[in-house]
Amino acid sequence: MGKGDILKKRRLKQEREKMKEEHVDGQITALKDQYDKFKEMLENYAVKEKKKINSDPLFRADFMKMCRAIGVDPLSSGKGAFQGLFSQTSKEYYYRLATQVSSICLVLKDRNGGYLSIQDCIQYLRKISQMNQDVSKEDVIKAIQVLGKDLKGTFKVIEGDII
Repeated sequence: MGKGDILKKRRLKQEREKMKEEHVDGQITALKDQYDKFKEMLENYAVKEKKKINSDPLFRADFMKMCRAIGVDPLSSGKGAFQGLFSQTSKEYYYRLATQVSSICLVLKDRNGGYLSIQDCIQYLRKISQMNQDVSKEDVIKAIQVLGKDLKGTFKVIEGDII
């Protein structure tokens, strides 16, 4: 094998690598475009279904799950349709809910040490609710997570769905 053959093989290998990189770059660009399009469609859907998202806990949980699946957190998003849709309404909802959950835990602290099952918490919330809407297990968990971030882990869900 001569020097020319070695150079030709090297050049062909480099060309294949370049073509492979271009192909991968094209796929990445296409995926980014699809992601951006899906996110835009999700934002439009959120605007269209705003009332249902804010009033129906099962629908809200499904919507939040769909958002998380693509890496979108509408509660912390400060951009696009989510900014006006969730940054006030849902954050306020979860903060109000977290306040009620923490109040229940504090009131019951002498009785149970401040530990409470999520199901019991939901029952207490239904008794004292000021929100006129159903509260799901996922809502309580999200509210505790929101509060836990602000209070550096003071309130959290532990093993067995205990607050």
